Amino acid sequence: MKDKVYRRWIAIVGVLGISACAGRVQSASGDYQEPARLHFTNETLDQADVYAFGPGLARTRIGTVMAGRTETIVIPSAMLHQGEVSVFARLVASSATPETGPFALHSGDAFNIRLPMDARALVLLPAKE
Repeated sequence: MKDKVYRRWIAIVGVLGISACAGRVQSASGDYQEPARLHFTNETLDQADVYAFGPGLARTRIGTVMAGRTETIVIPSAMLHQGEVSVFARLVASSATPETGPFALHSGDAFNIRLPMDARALVLLPAKE
C-alpha cells in the first residue's frame, strides 16, 4: 500500500517538474535559454498549417493559423540545435505550399512571417521586439 502511494507521489512530482521546464531550452553549457518565436500572419482566406524542417530533420507541423489571423508559434527546441530551418505553409483548400527558404534560427530569436493573399511566397522579416 505504501509503495503504491509513494509511486503515485513520485509520478506527480515528475509531471510537475517536467511542466515547469516546458518551453525552456537547455544549451550545451547547462544554462536555460528562451525559445525562438515566429509571429505568423495569414492574409489568405484559407487555413494554413505551418511546418518547419532543417538539415537532418523531418518536416514537422509547428502550428495552424486561421485565415486573417496572426499567431505566435514557439519553435521546438530540437529544431533550434540545428541552427538553420525552413518554414512552409500548406493551405487547406489549395495545393499551394509557399516556403521561406533556409534561415538561421537560434534561441531567443523572433521573426515575422507573412503569408500574403496570393499565397505565392512567405515573407520573412526579423521581429521588432
